Amino acid sequence: MKRALTWLCLLTLAGCDDREIKTYSIAKEPADAPGLPPPAATTRRPRWSVPAGWKELPPSGMRAATFTVEKSRADISVVTFPGTAGGLLSNLNRWRGQLGLPAIVSESEVETILVNGQPSQIVELTSTTEDKAIFGAIYLREDQSWFLKLTGTKAEAAALKDVFESFAKSFQFDNAPTSTNNG
Repeated sequence: MKRALTWLCLLTLAGCDDREIKTYSIAKEPADAPGLPPPAATTRRPRWSVPAGWKELPPSGMRAATFTVEKSRADISVVTFPGTAGGLLSNLNRWRGQLGLPAIVSESEVETILVNGQPSQIVELTSTTEDKAIFGAIYLREDQSWFLKLTGTKAEAAALKDVFESFAKSFQFDNAPTSTNNG
């Protein structure tokens, strides 16, 4: 066995003609490169009211906020992107795909409501094959898009449904520089 490995190593090394080590340098894109979303911590945020029992964590990466809920493992995030971020259908269908649900083809299949006088969508998605659910709110603005998403088991999501909807409806887009924590 040792002899076979030795021959294999020798044959492998003998087949390598180019023994020069090559290095490459690639310029790193600046953090404010065109097309990249700004860091969540630097964007102007809407105001919102944090429900009782929810704890707001600091922004990180693409998340403008993350929330934990007492006695729940549900993940609640607020994410923002510049512009319309691909539009309503692409974002909603991405969430649907995460649950194994078929894509929808028309915005008419999604109910639009007014949140503080501005059009928004609040959706409830439940997997038909797994114990997963997503509640989401989508706020598409010309200059900035906001996505509020609760991911958890069906039972966790159902228990948080009313509170999530109240939280989603508390968003106020009036160019406020920071969020408020009124919870």
